[in-house]
Amino acid sequence: MLSELVKEELSVFQDDGAVSRELALHFVVSTFLTVLTWCLERKPKLTPSQVDAMFRRLVISGIGRSIGAVGRR
Repeated sequence: MLSELVKEELSVFQDDGAVSRELALHFVVSTFLTVLTWCLERKPKLTPSQVDAMFRRLVISGIGRSIGAVGRR
């Protein structure tokens, strides 16, 4: 289900040729699950907005240009 939601969101961005949309999808989903797991295990008192901010920073730093997300929130 998560993959389908992310796939739908990524579908509006054009493939830049450097990174396939399939790999970007895997990266975003994996990063989300990693951040969520880390937060639950190591920092359970973080607020959802703090978790979201960390996830967004990692993703935008990692593939932001590929999905046209630099400067977006």
